[in-house]
Amino acid sequence: DTTSYIMQHNQGQNKEWEFKLDYTQKFSETDRLEAGWQSTFEDRFGPNSATDLLTNSPLYAYYNEFDYKEQVHAAYITYGNRLNKLSLQGGLRGEYFWRHPFNSVLDNAGNKQTDDYGAKGEIQLFPSFFASYSLPDNNEIQFNTSRRISRPRGRQINPFRDYSDSTNISYGNLDLSPEYSAALELNYLKTWDKHSLASTLYHRFTDDVIQRVSFMNNDNVLESTYMNVTKSANTGFELVVKNNLFKILNLTSSVNLYYSKLYASTYISPYNNSITRNIPEQENFSWTGRVIGNVILGKNTFGQITGQYSAPRLIAQGKETASYSVDLGLRQTLFDRKLSLNFMIRDVLNTRRRSSVTWGDGFYQRSESYFSGRMIGLTATYNFGNMKPKKTEQQRDNNGGGEMGFGEE
Repeated sequence: DTTSYIMQHNQGQNKEWEFKLDYTQKFSETDRLEAGWQSTFEDRFGPNSATDLLTNSPLYAYYNEFDYKEQVHAAYITYGNRLNKLSLQGGLRGEYFWRHPFNSVLDNAGNKQTDDYGAKGEIQLFPSFFASYSLPDNNEIQFNTSRRISRPRGRQINPFRDYSDSTNISYGNLDLSPEYSAALELNYLKTWDKHSLASTLYHRFTDDVIQRVSFMNNDNVLESTYMNVTKSANTGFELVVKNNLFKILNLTSSVNLYYSKLYASTYISPYNNSITRNIPEQENFSWTGRVIGNVILGKNTFGQITGQYSAPRLIAQGKETASYSVDLGLRQTLFDRKLSLNFMIRDVLNTRRRSSVTWGDGFYQRSESYFSGRMIGLTATYNFGNMKPKKTEQQRDNNGGGEMGFGEE
């Protein structure tokens, strides 16, 4: 296995600029127009190289420089009006997307050869509509629909071949198209003095789904890349409940139950058209759940616990297995709230990982991707002068709603 004696290097550089302009015209207390413009410029440069550790010499076949330039120019307009208990809002967002990728490799003599894939631009429109109706006793019904886009980026499109795992060579695919999705949602909201409920019935359809796929090449070596494999549809029900209990405990509980379907498709290797594989249609029922508990332990002491679970879900050629995790946090304020100490344990059970099982012609694979693992942290913040927490922040802490310093995935 020659790759055991190879060291690969990657030193990426990303530059990004953004320009944004917003305009709001309020015709009345119930009548408003919003418009705006946003431009984003990105330049990503990813050089990769490899060294033979036995001879300490560069390996030209493993060299790659990926230079990717991208621009997104978007204009939007939204109009909203409220008629007694009925609120309506419609919007339209137009985007001009432009990209220009370059990829450089070295030949057997070490001479650089650059492929210019050319500049491409496209215009897309994304409409949206929202309506809500207020009912007696703090009840509300909402309906919304929208069209969205998710563009491939980073390692999904970088053609650099990663040999760090000699049994599974991976690389990106510059021919990827964006994912386009449409969503229909019907919401019901109910509030009480110390409780609230939000439920959503939804259907979401996505075209040109981007998935990681694997196949055995002509040399009987496993390769993995990203492809627009198929269409998907998710129909489900989501419930979020918030409860203030015993004046010291605040709970936010959510569950998402959905039926998922991946349609059948055929994919072709982007670099070898002779390699063709079929993906059969798949469907299953899955769900996710999360509970966040905030508790007041003392006048200036607050605690938080977060638990989450994800049932197995479909992916191309297989499934992601179940996962779960628990986070803990503690906040203590001192000296009239000028000093704040935050202690956190992220991933208490050391279970935050992504595990999947995939299969295809000539292979069966089980893989696990670990995140940072269990983390323990302590931060201290001191406010000088008149920089005391605002009243709204104090009220939030007293209700047990303060963050303990760990983020979400």
